[in-house]
Amino acid sequence: MAFPPSAGSLPPSAYQQPGSPDDSTGARVTVNSSSNYTAYIRQLQKYPYFEYSWDQPDPVPEDLLLLFSEFLEKYGLEDVGYNVYYGAQGLSNVLDQLTVNVFKIFDGSFIDALHGGDVKGLHTNGEIYTRVGCTARGGRSVLVAVVAASRPANGTGVRLVVQTPTGHKLIMASKLLVSIPPLLKNMQPSEST
Repeated sequence: MAFPPSAGSLPPSAYQQPGSPDDSTGARVTVNSSSNYTAYIRQLQKYPYFEYSWDQPDPVPEDLLLLFSEFLEKYGLEDVGYNVYYGAQGLSNVLDQLTVNVFKIFDGSFIDALHGGDVKGLHTNGEIYTRVGCTARGGRSVLVAVVAASRPANGTGVRLVVQTPTGHKLIMASKLLVSIPPLLKNMQPSEST
């Protein structure tokens, strides 16, 4: 079976998992899919404004007004059609949508995320705490489990009085890293008085 046989007439079996039987014939469904989006990305790059806007040139390029199934066939992108169909969930039958709508959902940043572009493997936000802990000499420069009690006005630097398990401490520094949940009750003691 050619993919797609005709716009809007794909049988449900065309969307089944590869190797599963076609409900109408019992024959195994063969799907040639690819996660190599290079040719698809080349098409997206013709319309860089999709990354930030819905605004279209006048006249709207004809390719964007094709049904996505027709667009895939025109540019020989049938091998990515299967993955786009499942990746662009929420568009109903993606193959019956205008190409402009699919390009707005299944765009370059979406493809980047599919390939791990949205996952930060190293240097997570916890790194700041690791570095602070490593640079503090004997833990004397790092206070944990403290509550800000007051912030006395000072012309230079930072002054902050905190309540620790062993009593009040005055912190005088040129810079201060405060790591607290940004809740109003946590921020009130740090207001200038």
